[in-house]
Amino acid sequence: SSEGSDQVSSPEASSDTSKVNEDISVDEILDQMSAAIISKGSFAIGNEWEIMTLARLDRINAEQKKLYTESVRSYLAENKINTATDCSRLIIALTALGEDASDFYGTDLTAMLADHDFISAQGLNASVYALIALDTANYDVPVRSDIKTQTTKEMLISDILSAQLQDGGWTFFGDVYDPDMTGMALTALAPYAATDDRVSKAAEKAVTLLGNVQSSNGTYSSFGAENAESCAQVLTALCSLGIDADKDERFTKNGNSLVDALKSFYNKNEKGFSHVIEGDVNTYSSDQAYYALCAYKRLSLKKTTLYDMSDLKPSEQESSLNSTDDSSIESRTEEKSSDSSTESIAQNSGSEKDNASYSTGDNTLLWAFAVMLMLSAVIVIAASKRKE
Repeated sequence: SSEGSDQVSSPEASSDTSKVNEDISVDEILDQMSAAIISKGSFAIGNEWEIMTLARLDRINAEQKKLYTESVRSYLAENKINTATDCSRLIIALTALGEDASDFYGTDLTAMLADHDFISAQGLNASVYALIALDTANYDVPVRSDIKTQTTKEMLISDILSAQLQDGGWTFFGDVYDPDMTGMALTALAPYAATDDRVSKAAEKAVTLLGNVQSSNGTYSSFGAENAESCAQVLTALCSLGIDADKDERFTKNGNSLVDALKSFYNKNEKGFSHVIEGDVNTYSSDQAYYALCAYKRLSLKKTTLYDMSDLKPSEQESSLNSTDDSSIESRTEEKSSDSSTESIAQNSGSEKDNASYSTGDNTLLWAFAVMLMLSAVIVIAASKRKE
């Protein structure tokens, strides 16, 4: 994403109200980009956002998964992860593939995020992605005795909330909001918006800000330039909160929704996104726009959010390339207690779709286990009575 921001442009900053790429749908863009990524064949460490998005679209096969996981396994055998964001990115990608990042071939990646000093060395961005990564499969934060400051999820939430600016947004630096950082912060906080009043109020304030500062053609800007990454991060955040940015009137300006705006940065010939409209296609813009549209697709299908990976079925976990025992499978398929959006934010959406909470888990295995226990109890009692 574009880092930092000077004064971000106001909604009147652009007079262009025409729609670009109006004739191409979100599904078509996702199809084209997925095909291009698969054709490229880069299933190796360093391509986490592409891998994660392909997995969340269910467009990656067992052979491709193996190529990536073996690449990560080889890397970890010879190298050390130096930054918290690198660690978080690996956790996100591996979890999307059905792997247990807390025991990936004997390596507990989540343990690296237990060191709060390790996270805070990179600033707010690292706290945001550490929380996102740990929440992908509701990982517990391991307790470590060899560190100075033990991380807790509450600590990460507080890191983010304390960094909110008076205008309601967040920024990489300075005192003026940046739409990219605001979107990322909202995405991380979204799972707690229904259960934590502090988060609910912070999210509502930020959503109001984002609705007010959207440019007249539906885009968002950083450093005074309308760009794909800013649009992508805001879209991802809104999807995480259960807000349909293609139907919600708060995110439509002059007939252009945020989804329309993001599509305007897409290059049909190169199957990717540019930083600015009609600019050169680049990896950063393409990766962020790709997963943002994936987030929107999942919202449209009423699936779990982009980073809520509790939707993975137990069978998928069992067939994961990195096998796990029954207890870890069971714990990762428990239903999360928190909703993906606050009632107040969702009720103000103006969307026709139902913004009720999505199903975030599969309790089939737990029910089966419970039934087995009851049956066992009946057998034991019957046997006891016969013995008597």
